[in-house]
Amino acid sequence: GIDEDCDGEDTLSSVFELSNVTIKIYPNPATDYINIVSSDLLDFGVRIMDLNGKLVLNRIKENKIPNSHITQGQYILEVRDLNSNNMIQELILIQK
Repeated sequence: GIDEDCDGEDTLSSVFELSNVTIKIYPNPATDYINIVSSDLLDFGVRIMDLNGKLVLNRIKENKIPNSHITQGQYILEVRDLNSNNMIQELILIQK
């Protein structure tokens, strides 16, 4: 395991390929924030939706997504390349 956020706990991370750029999303489950790290410059938007598709959060070009105001539960995290409109989706768990 890797302690990505240096809090003493190993958390899961996901690695994706989006428009020829490697995207890493962690931690999952998340408590206070979600990190989105790209291997290259990428103009991207982030959306978090509940499992019914209702938009909960929308951000542009933000690598550290706060989620302290989001109710505990499962959500869909979408990262979209703003130039090509390609996207990836990941099921995330918000814990309090």
